[in-house]
Amino acid sequence: DRVQVVTPVAREIAQGLLVSSGGVLRGRVALEGRADQTALADVALREVGSYLSIENDQLAENDVDPERQGIQLPLQADGSFELLQVPAGRFDLNLHVDGFLDGWVPNLRLAPGQELDDLRPSSYGMPTDSLMLGGDVAGYFDVDGISKPDNEITLSDWDFVASLYKREIAPEADSMRADINANGTVDINDLTMIGKNFRTRGPRPVYKRTSNL
Repeated sequence: DRVQVVTPVAREIAQGLLVSSGGVLRGRVALEGRADQTALADVALREVGSYLSIENDQLAENDVDPERQGIQLPLQADGSFELLQVPAGRFDLNLHVDGFLDGWVPNLRLAPGQELDDLRPSSYGMPTDSLMLGGDVAGYFDVDGISKPDNEITLSDWDFVASLYKREIAPEADSMRADINANGTVDINDLTMIGKNFRTRGPRPVYKRTSNL
């Protein structure tokens, strides 16, 4: 016959904490020449040394403009931003705003559920700098023959802005890029910024002009 020698007692043997696999990136940028940094930035995560953006459905939830390709993230008036649901890994963070050389933070390492704060994307890629240099408004033509920024400040940028000097700019038009400091008009301040940063490049890739077919 079986004899019960101990009466089992229900006990808590372990505790668990569910952690989201998506991390968080927070930081701040400064758009050169602007007092108010409010803008939409194109954001990309790229494997170190790669030009291809990492595609992730959860990461895409940050996109506030589904009509445009890629992920558009709002910059607040002080230049701050927050990117949620970031996959774990090692990558470069790139930000693009029309009129400025790209900003980046190279070689980030993010563990599952980790939060990285005080990131400072800059055109120089320096960890203590947050400045995205102004003046990149043109440089190559897309398949529709529309001039696009190429991440390098050259004579094509000067010509683009000079052609719109003191002219009325239509809202939402490509010509809005010429008002680099966003003061409502294309003036000497915009041209001066191009001259100051002439021959400067942002982080790779730099897109060169191509011939229309």
